[in-house]
Amino acid sequence: MSRDREAAEVQTPASEPAVAKLDIIAVQAALKADGIDAWLLYDFRGLNPIACDFTGVGRQGGHLATRRWYYLIPAAGEPRGLVHSIERETLAHLPGAADRYSGRNELEGNLGRLLAGARRVAMEYSAKCAIPYISRVDAGTVELVRQFGVEVVSSGDLVQRFVASWDAAAIGTHERASEKLHRIKDRAFGVIGQRIGAGTPMTEYDIQQLMAGWFREDRIRTCRRRPTPAIRIICRRRRRTARSGRARSC
Repeated sequence: MSRDREAAEVQTPASEPAVAKLDIIAVQAALKADGIDAWLLYDFRGLNPIACDFTGVGRQGGHLATRRWYYLIPAAGEPRGLVHSIERETLAHLPGAADRYSGRNELEGNLGRLLAGARRVAMEYSAKCAIPYISRVDAGTVELVRQFGVEVVSSGDLVQRFVASWDAAAIGTHERASEKLHRIKDRAFGVIGQRIGAGTPMTEYDIQQLMAGWFREDRIRTCRRRPTPAIRIICRRRRRTARSGRARSC
């Protein structure tokens, strides 16, 4: 069903809680179990959607965070933050106090104090970009954190558990989208079969337009502008492969 999830989702009301529901105690238990001193969440203008989604930054009544911010969840103790002085409310909805900075020197000094005592810190980082979905923190920021003697490790397991997991509502949305997509797929093949049987000419565009209309009828929003039927292209490849005598997977 994961492909269905990527292909479309059922439209739901755009009501989203402004304050992220962070289970700090659960996160700290996971950090202790993994031998990690803290989870450092960082973002600059939406470059790290994982951190934005988890913290709810940017969903605070239209507030736009345009400066760098850091939010540290330690394995023990209160979370702490670091925000720009002109955007002091960026992390105000989250547990813990936030220090402020104005210039680069002050940012580095306060970041060093934020990381004091931590030796292994998880960030949205993937060694050699092995998992690009997780690799959201830029190399320069990783270098900056490392200069304080901190080892940066991947937050992939934390993200999988606390950000990427679905609740009952998300699973229900996925199942409804999957059911609708399967009906549209069957409907499209039905039309194709009828037109082939009747000798009626058709193109991929014809089928695409039909499917796009059914998507609108069922209130399905696609990640691309239009669905892309590619059966004909695959069949052509297979015919060429068969004629050439080569066995090749498409």
